[in-house]
Amino acid sequence: HFLQDQFRHPKGGFIESRPTTYPRRQNPHMHFFEAALQWRINTEAPMFCALTDELASLFFEKFYNHRTGALLEYFDDSLVPLQNPEQRVTEPGHHFEWTWLLDCYAGVSSNELPPYKKLYEFAMDYGFDSDNFSFDEHEYRNLYEQVSWLPELYEYKIDGLKRIWKYATVKNIINRKKLTYDDNIKYF
Repeated sequence: HFLQDQFRHPKGGFIESRPTTYPRRQNPHMHFFEAALQWRINTEAPMFCALTDELASLFFEKFYNHRTGALLEYFDDSLVPLQNPEQRVTEPGHHFEWTWLLDCYAGVSSNELPPYKKLYEFAMDYGFDSDNFSFDEHEYRNLYEQVSWLPELYEYKIDGLKRIWKYATVKNIINRKKLTYDDNIKYF
C-alpha cells in the first residue's frame, strides 16, 4: 500500500520520485504495471488485480494514441502529451514492451481491452533503422495527430543508442501471437 498511498498523483497515475519530478513519464508506469502484473499472476491478490486494471486503463486513456499507434514518453502534470518538439518522442522498445505486457494482462484479466494492434505496428514500421537496429528514441513531430501514417513527417532523433534487448521482446511477441514471419518485413 505504500506506493499507492505515497506515490499516487492527484491528477492520475503515479509520481516517480519525491520530490515530484517533471515532465511526467509513461515509462515508470510501464515498469510499475510490469511489477504489479507479476504479483497479480503469482498471488491473485485483489490489490494487484485492481492496480493492474488501473494501470491498463491509464495506458489506454493517457499514453496511447489509438489512431496512430504511437506511445509518447513525456507528459505534463495532468498527463497531457507535451507539445515541445524535443519532448515529443517515442521509444519503439516501449511499444514492444507494452504490447507484451498487455498480452500478458489480457491472459489474466476478464476485462476486455481496446484494440492495440497499432502499438506493435507503429514500432515495427518506425522502430528500426536501415541496418535493422532498433532506435532508442525518436522525435515525433506532427504524426501524433495524423490519421494516416506519413513517413516524411516522422523525423529521427538518434541519441546514439541502439538496443539489442528489444529484439528478444519482438521475437517473444511474434511467438506469443503465433505470427508467421514475412520475408518482406525486416524483423531483425
